[in-house]
Amino acid sequence: MQADKLARMVTQAEALLRRFVIRENKGVKADSPDLLTTPFRGKPSIFTPVKKVNGGWQPPKYSARRQKLLQRAVEILGVDPSILPPSPVKKRASAADLPEGRRNIVASPHVPETLVLNALALEKKGPYAGRKGAAFKGHAWERFREEKLAERAQLLEKAPQRKAEFRKTQAEVRQKAKPALPF
Repeated sequence: MQADKLARMVTQAEALLRRFVIRENKGVKADSPDLLTTPFRGKPSIFTPVKKVNGGWQPPKYSARRQKLLQRAVEILGVDPSILPPSPVKKRASAADLPEGRRNIVASPHVPETLVLNALALEKKGPYAGRKGAAFKGHAWERFREEKLAERAQLLEKAPQRKAEFRKTQAEVRQKAKPALPF
């Protein structure tokens, strides 16, 4: 299953890079064997905004999201990053890029220790400075879910008893509402 997913990621990354190189790298043919090894020779402005003559700005041909996808494809395939033009979009940060002292986050009661927290090791600023562990960034329903489930289970345990009490009181009310005389 995991190998299948990895193989799919590699083929998607290769197809993405091939389309990009064929479209943008001038002088490279689609059937060329060194398609993914040839350095980029197209316009470098396709990844950066360009100032027009009238003073306005022309957006880059490839959005930041697409630039990230291309960078990720280069990472997955392990090819030379020079096949892409220089990009203002930063590459993905990893724990190895961080200084030694910032690589681990201590878990708090609200935040379980996970690979994500250990990998990010973000510096805490503002109201989170000085606190143990990272701030919980979930939604309110995530924070209160366990309490609600416990309360719901407790109510379900008492449900037959409450149901019997309700029926008993309703029967008493009906009895009191009946007239003493039959007419």
